[in-house]
Amino acid sequence: MLGAIIGDLAAWTWERDPALFYRRLIAPDAQISEVGLAVLGLAEPMLRWPSDFEWESLYNHIGGVCRKGNIADASPYFRDWLQVGYHTPIPERVKRVMLLVIPLVGGWCKAFYRNAVDKERIVAFSRKFHGNKEEHYLSQLAEVIYRLRQGATKPEAIQGVHYLKEGSLLDPESPLGYAYHAWECFLHSWDFTSALHNAMRCPYGEKHLLAALTGAIAEAMYSCEYGFIKRK
Repeated sequence: MLGAIIGDLAAWTWERDPALFYRRLIAPDAQISEVGLAVLGLAEPMLRWPSDFEWESLYNHIGGVCRKGNIADASPYFRDWLQVGYHTPIPERVKRVMLLVIPLVGGWCKAFYRNAVDKERIVAFSRKFHGNKEEHYLSQLAEVIYRLRQGATKPEAIQGVHYLKEGSLLDPESPLGYAYHAWECFLHSWDFTSALHNAMRCPYGEKHLLAALTGAIAEAMYSCEYGFIKRK
């Protein structure tokens, strides 16, 4: 999951100083956005909480993580959502961030009873943010990340995940569209840094979301260290 945080910080740098981004990837004063905060807020619940958690508990946990961190660079809609209370409707833009981050974190959620991703847990979290059929398919991204972590090649990792193979006609602003373009940025990379370079050059999507997704996928194969490429 560290790759997603690095991707979020790299997007901050690229937006403000592209030359520095290409030279060192992350500016010393870079701040995480609501995308990185969502990763931090969902990590512990998805990895450690029981499956019968209450929505109020999840909302309060995410809010606590954001209060401890620096939310100055988070979008107003995200800050407002954390202030109005758990009983209010979830803004659509908050849903988009959360529903994309859930499978990203889910790639590290291994079921206790089998050597695989805990898809039921991923779907359970998606439902808390009113995920629909598209988000159900998006849960396959967790399986892709998990396979890469186990040493799969790029073709092996997306076996059976058709929207990553044939997603060029997807709406690039949809969850599946983001996943497809993040995969393309990773597919045409040779290390972690080049994957994030591809994400910033990609003409589609909001950069923090795309960079976080790309960074999470790339970390699973390459790790996050400069010059290190994990071999199968």
